[in-house]
Formats: sequence, structure tokens, C-alpha cells
Amino acid sequence: MFVSEQNVIQVRHARLDDAPFILDIYQQHIAFDDITLVTAISWIEQATEQRPVWVATYENEIVGWCSLEPYYGLKAFDHVAELGLYIAKKWRRNGVGKTLIKKIEHDSHDLNLSTIVVNIFSGNTSSIQFFEQQNFSHYGVVPNAVKLPHNDLENMVIMGVEFTQ
Repeated sequence: MFVSEQNVIQVRHARLDDAPFILDIYQQHIAFDDITLVTAISWIEQATEQRPVWVATYENEIVGWCSLEPYYGLKAFDHVAELGLYIAKKWRRNGVGKTLIKKIEHDSHDLNLSTIVVNIFSGNTSSIQFFEQQNFSHYGVVPNAVKLPHNDLENMVIMGVEFTQ
């Protein structure tokens, strides 16, 4: 278990019974109809020691979660992971995201991880600012990559950070 510097937020591996909370937090960010409880269970089941799903908890309440997924599916990219990071609305700007990023950085050697990449909808300026504050660099933009629920198109911002091993 990983504990934040203030000994308040704890981070642990997600369990199957966390799936409803993971789904709820995800849907606070992105309201896509095709993401269901079965999807959240699948995320947890597909997690590995090197590409985990972690939950951040405060007094046993899940307040955020993150996943590290294989990037691109080729062995040449084994040291790179795609990050998904989601914080419950009432817990945003309270250090939960920073704690999860610190956990990733702390465990990066054990995870065989030197680079993480994150894809952010261009309209999500608070997430872009958060990742900039965590020393992520802008890698690029994919125009009109995201089809939103009402068929509007949005750009995808790609950011990343490298860890020294």
C-alpha cells in the first residue's frame, strides 16, 4: 500500500468489488453510454502487476483511480504505458491525482516503466493544466479524434512524462 505524504490518501490495487465505484468516478468525467459495469470489471481483470489498476482511498472511500495500460501492444513499447487517471468530483484539487502520479513514479522501476502517455480531450483544460503541473510535456494533438455523445468532434491532446530509472 502506498500512502500520501500527508498520510491521508492510500493507494492499493483495485479489487473486483471496486468496479461500481470505478465506473461511477469514470462517468463523472466521461458520460459515454457504452462504458458499463462489465467494462469496469474487465479493466480490473485485465490488470497485471506491471500494468495495474490502482484505487486511491480516504478512510476506505474510493476517491480516485488510475490504470496503466500497455502502449501500442508491441514489445518495443514495453517500457511505455498509457495512463488513465480519474478523480471523484468532490475530491478534485485535493492531492489525489498527485498521490497517484507519485505512486507511479515511485514504482516505475518495478513496473519496467520509463514513459507514461496520457490522452486528454482538448476541452478538458483542467486536466491539461494538472498534467503540466506534474511535468508532463505536450507530445501532440490528434484533430477531431474524439466523437462525443452528441456527435460533436473534439481534438485529443497527447501528453507524457519520462522517469529516470
